[in-house]
Amino acid sequence: MNSVVNLKDGFITFNSNIDHSLSFSKCAIGYSNYNINSHERGSLVFLTNNNANIENISMNDIRMCIASDGNVGIGTNNPVNKLDVNGNINITAGSKYKINNYNLAFSNIDGTLPTAGIGTSGTLGGVKVDGSTITINNNIISATAQVNSDWNEISTASKAFILNKPTITAQVNSDWNEISTASKAFIFNKPTITSSQWITSGTIIHYNAGNVGIGTNADIQSKLTINGINTELAKSVNHSEAPLTITNPTPTSTSVLNDPKAVLNLCRTGTSGQAFSARTCFKLCRYENSFPNSRTRLDITLAHNEYDELNIMSLQSGGNVGIGITNPQRPLHVQTAMRIGGSGACIDFGDDMKNQIYRTTTLNELVFTTNAIDRLIIDGGGTVKTSGGLNVGSDLFIESSRLVLRGASPTIYLKDTNERSGMIHMNANVMYFLNASGADSETWLQQNGQDWCLQLNMNTNLATFGGILQVNGDIRSNGNITAYYSDERLKTITEYVSDVLPTLSKIRVFRYNCNDLAASYGYDKNKKEIGLSAQEIQKYYRICK
Repeated sequence: MNSVVNLKDGFITFNSNIDHSLSFSKCAIGYSNYNINSHERGSLVFLTNNNANIENISMNDIRMCIASDGNVGIGTNNPVNKLDVNGNINITAGSKYKINNYNLAFSNIDGTLPTAGIGTSGTLGGVKVDGSTITINNNIISATAQVNSDWNEISTASKAFILNKPTITAQVNSDWNEISTASKAFIFNKPTITSSQWITSGTIIHYNAGNVGIGTNADIQSKLTINGINTELAKSVNHSEAPLTITNPTPTSTSVLNDPKAVLNLCRTGTSGQAFSARTCFKLCRYENSFPNSRTRLDITLAHNEYDELNIMSLQSGGNVGIGITNPQRPLHVQTAMRIGGSGACIDFGDDMKNQIYRTTTLNELVFTTNAIDRLIIDGGGTVKTSGGLNVGSDLFIESSRLVLRGASPTIYLKDTNERSGMIHMNANVMYFLNASGADSETWLQQNGQDWCLQLNMNTNLATFGGILQVNGDIRSNGNITAYYSDERLKTITEYVSDVLPTLSKIRVFRYNCNDLAASYGYDKNKKEIGLSAQEIQKYYRICK
């Protein structure tokens, strides 16, 4: 048959009639253009007309087009993929269609099962699917309800399922056995699963018929139990209240302590070339393992530098909590600095909120409270104020030019634990240096008939001694020095005593050294003295006192 090629309106048309007078064509190749942002785009289109009439082909007869972006369309003139087909594709017997070099068999091209059965008739890798039956190694298994869009239960007796999704090339574990990499069929040898136990809703699937175990088929008490629980070693504790139970299978022992093993990781993926993944890990171990004292420790770690582990907190069953330390020695043991922030920062001792250390935000003071009374206050300038006694157990060193005791009748107690103590007391404009009753005492006691050994009058500047004033060096005065009743200027003579010689001859004059009692008043025992006896003078002159 002869063909005629014509050029018409920018199209190459084909006609089987050699009569050039005929104006209609049934095939054409041409250029179809369109504009985007005032720039021309176009497609190479192939047109055919199968109508038995004399009508020419039109743009409605496009069978295939090659768009300017390289997409190819069959049955469409607007392809959005490398190949868009608007219609059915038939592959003859003996041919295969593949995705990523894997055969697609026993299912539709969209991944769903044919309505006629689980798959098309045929045998592959020992699995034969024919209508509503599946034969595995010549054993016929009847198909039942579909579990979800990925897994299809084909027998509740042998627990066989067909997986239509990813290829798995190796045996998963002793429970799952791959029987065909092409059809993604696996045999599950464990518990019976029926369609009523699993419920699907869109992309969500959930199990509503009891508990699920992973790595265990016994003592599945929680909704999800991973690795199981040895109820004998767990003292038959009921775990059903917890929706999740996770067990690290590494056993504890009496020979190995403080060997934390991970039971849970919480992670967030990182960014390539920018940051490592974020991670926290919960670990368990025993820090004491002697029956019945098998004590538990929980460690919480965080990834800090790269994908490492930095211990953040350790909790012991004995009640101690460590921050930055795994063997806390106190209920709260902080290895480094601790900060309490916020406007109401407070450390509370006890349950009645009467004993606290807190900070005032307005005055910036640190306040120590006992029995609901502010006892000690340290202000922002460093001044320390106390409303009660201040007991310093060691040396008190004050690096300041002032020491202020403020109050009614303030007293400084100088308590010697070995010898007699003393006090400095201020009252009624007079400062007293007082004698204490003994060692480590705060009680006043008279000495030589006086409560005080020295008093200083703040109004008159008069210093009065309650005992002997001993000076080891010179005494210098800008005024007169007056001795008690020896100076004639202090006496009013009322009469002279006559006939004193017979009496004076009876009073003995002697040499002496002071004894221990005199030495206690500051006299020198080694000094030789000449004197009289006051008692003998008083014997003859009774008016002397």
